[in-house]
Amino acid sequence: MRDWDDLWALLTRMTLHKLGIHIAYHLAECRSILRESEEHVYQKDVASWNVLAREPTPLEAMILSETVEELLRPLNSRDRTIAMLALQGYTRHEIAEQAGCTERTVYRVLARLRHQMQRATNAAG
Repeated sequence: MRDWDDLWALLTRMTLHKLGIHIAYHLAECRSILRESEEHVYQKDVASWNVLAREPTPLEAMILSETVEELLRPLNSRDRTIAMLALQGYTRHEIAEQAGCTERTVYRVLARLRHQMQRATNAAG
């Protein structure tokens, strides 16, 4: 990740990774509903793109929400504000003004969060 503005992209990637694990589990040959279907029209590549090309399901939205909550839970009030403003697309300068801190502080907090997310992604993968 090269830019701090990609925080949502990383959270989405983590969520999709978690969902991929659930999809693989439920579509395993031993429990797949597709075995019982007369029309076996499922194509793995098409299904993968369909996940990205549509609105999130309530389950996907819940998983993303839980992932964000998990990330924000250990943060103090100032760091949580910084993270939430970054997720809303504010610039570092705007975040610093609203959070009452320096841009360097915003940069450090976001760097720490990015590092934590990368560790979580690596641990899950």
